[in-house]
Amino acid sequence: MDEICLTVDRIEEGIAVCEMQSGAQVHVLASKMPQGVRDGDRVRLEDGVWRLMTEETEALREEIFALAESLFDE
Repeated sequence: MDEICLTVDRIEEGIAVCEMQSGAQVHVLASKMPQGVRDGDRVRLEDGVWRLMTEETEALREEIFALAESLFDE
C-alpha cells in the first residue's frame, strides 16, 4: 500500500482539514492525529497510525518563511 502524507491546514470542530500533495482535501478526525499536531504540520499514515513528520514539517516551514521573506525583500 502506498504511503499517505498530508499537510494539516487547520483543525476545526474535531476535524483535521488536511491537504494531499495533489491539492486534494482530506478530513481526518483530530483525535486520530498525533498529540499536539497543529496547522502546517506534515503527517504520515504508518500501520494505521498518523505520525508527525518532524523534519519534513520544519523544512516546509523554512521554505514558506524564505518565500515570504523574498516577497518583502527589495
